[in-house]
Amino acid sequence: MSKSEVPRLLPEIIFLLLVYSQYCNAMKGRIVGGKVCTEEEKHEFTVALTDKSFVVKCGGSLLESRWVLTAAHCCAAMVRLRYVMAGLSTKPVSDYISDSVMVTMIDECITHPNYKQDNLENDIALIRLNKDVSETSTISYVGLPTSKFQGEIHKWCTQALVLGWGWLDFHSRARPSRLQCVTLDVVPTDHCMMKYHSRRDPDSVMCTWNEGKDACKGDSGGPLTCNGILYGVVSFGMKCATRYPGVYTRVDFYLDFIDNAMTSYRGGSTIVQAVTAVVLTAAHCCGAMVRLRYVMAGLSTKPVSDYISDSVTVTMIDQCITHPSYKEEDLENDIALVRLNKDVSETPTISYVGLPTSKFQATAENPTSYKYDVANGIKMIKAFEVRALVMGWGWLDYHTRARPSKLQCVNLDVMCTWIEGKDACKGDSGGPLTCNGILYGVVSFGMKCATRYPGVYTRVDSYLDFIDNEMKSYRACSVAIQAVIIICTSSKGGKDACRGDSGGPLICRGVQYGIISFGILCGEYPGVQTRVDTYLDFIHMTIITRRSDSHLNKGLIVLLIICVNIVILL
Repeated sequence: MSKSEVPRLLPEIIFLLLVYSQYCNAMKGRIVGGKVCTEEEKHEFTVALTDKSFVVKCGGSLLESRWVLTAAHCCAAMVRLRYVMAGLSTKPVSDYISDSVMVTMIDECITHPNYKQDNLENDIALIRLNKDVSETSTISYVGLPTSKFQGEIHKWCTQALVLGWGWLDFHSRARPSRLQCVTLDVVPTDHCMMKYHSRRDPDSVMCTWNEGKDACKGDSGGPLTCNGILYGVVSFGMKCATRYPGVYTRVDFYLDFIDNAMTSYRGGSTIVQAVTAVVLTAAHCCGAMVRLRYVMAGLSTKPVSDYISDSVTVTMIDQCITHPSYKEEDLENDIALVRLNKDVSETPTISYVGLPTSKFQATAENPTSYKYDVANGIKMIKAFEVRALVMGWGWLDYHTRARPSKLQCVNLDVMCTWIEGKDACKGDSGGPLTCNGILYGVVSFGMKCATRYPGVYTRVDSYLDFIDNEMKSYRACSVAIQAVIIICTSSKGGKDACRGDSGGPLICRGVQYGIISFGILCGEYPGVQTRVDTYLDFIHMTIITRRSDSHLNKGLIVLLIICVNIVILL
């Protein structure tokens, strides 16, 4: 080929090189008009929220070891968040498998109760992580405003720093490989809301605008900081870097929501003797509307807000076993056992409660007496001529709904209890009623609180067979292996997996939760299955590593093909 023919082939050569350039640079870019974050900007609190394939879907801000603040719309079903990656602010996104990066599973996403999906009003949420994220040289917690800012915020915070891994441009949709930072002017909120024809409270949002600079898709939930303090959460805008301002949820407006969500708790319970990972509570506490997740032991002498303490043990709930004859409509047989995913040991602040040795029977030495409220036709059983102790963190008053900071105790008549002006209330459900230090009742229900109606308790001594059978099953299943990594199955009638079934699936509602592992004989002892959800990190990491290797090989093949074509053309 003569030199004169080379210019004729240049367009084709350039085209082939551009194809490869697009392939290699598909993930390069930045926040619109921004730059790669440097040490000058405080960014170590910024976390990436990803799906199961570790694709960044949203941003967030690390508040404490277990809490991330983000946008409520990031928790929508279509986003399907799975992991939080902290310590990634100084690295390429592809380097998430690193000693300085902590990848944590999302345990729960708590959206604001008044969040509106149609117009993104109250677009704020808290993410609870399934394990602690400690501060390091590449990970830090962000500071929150101490109180709601009074006045026009744009006059105090004139410029704000926004961070994220979102699109560099709305049309090209290119993503950055590293965390991007952009400094934006904060503009008056009332003018901003007029542009969007919005009637929301102007104090609940703040707005920014600069020509050619903006947050974009993928930056949602990420931080906006003023002087290093988190004041905004990326919410929405009209495309990216247009004549419309970017809109952010104002953090200082939602401090009560953040504080309440982080210190919230549900129900009460008692650790049962002999088995260190079983808790007795009310069956209605296991209902779908309650959504229990954790058990906190050792909190009886501390404020609820002090649950992050050496003397408090926080344990995840593994399973809630309600009585087989429990009736939700009238709370009959309102008793349940909660299995924990790890043992809770006795300490100076944690102890196991004693159970009755048998069902209480009235005798000449210990007669059962009755107290009648003739006017209202109420018969109240008194198992003993003593008062019982009831404990819980429930409402202090039915009308004000005020909650205590510390565990409350009250002495009441048994077994249905009534004393004027004293009662258990909402939030005490499942908590203990003790007689002479022995657990005889579980808080069940009542008519409002401290009215003329007695409080009703499930009698523990009537359900000793149920408790004993479930705890025996748990003991048999727990031998030599921690319950956190297995699922145990049993069935009356000699049903079980057997030899040759190993490795097969255990399916719950169409989803694989177990892999058949082992058992003793077949059908006589519980069968043991490996829990799939315990090994999700291993599964996803393995898949993604193989996928990354595959992409690398494809890239080399593309480059080889281009080189061969160039040689042929020349």
